[in-house]
Amino acid sequence: MRATWIAAGHAVLGAVLLLRPRTAARRAGGAHRPVPPAWLVRLLGARSVVQAAATALAPGAPVLIAGAAVDATHALSMLPVVIASPRYRRVAAVSSAAAFASAAAGAAAAGVTGRRPAECADERMHA
Repeated sequence: MRATWIAAGHAVLGAVLLLRPRTAARRAGGAHRPVPPAWLVRLLGARSVVQAAATALAPGAPVLIAGAAVDATHALSMLPVVIASPRYRRVAAVSSAAAFASAAAGAAAAGVTGRRPAECADERMHA
């Protein structure tokens, strides 16, 4: 069920970025700030739609983990823009934060806890 929500979120985000790239970028970056080129926003939207389709078609842990990795990679790739580009800092920060949140949601839905399997087994034995 969580995978369905994650897929829906990516689908909605992707559709907005594909259909209204300038509006989406203005909302993320601020009304009086420069926005990234529409083709770049649409590319991110297309990636999100593809990720939504993959998650909807195969909502298991491997796809959720792969999606979380893609989101984490995107989030990390925005950090140099946040640091080095005052022009696009805000829109990159919003994009990075959203991607980090999506990565965390995907990892949580896949059951990734960050703990070693032995720690999980110990907890089950002592519960």
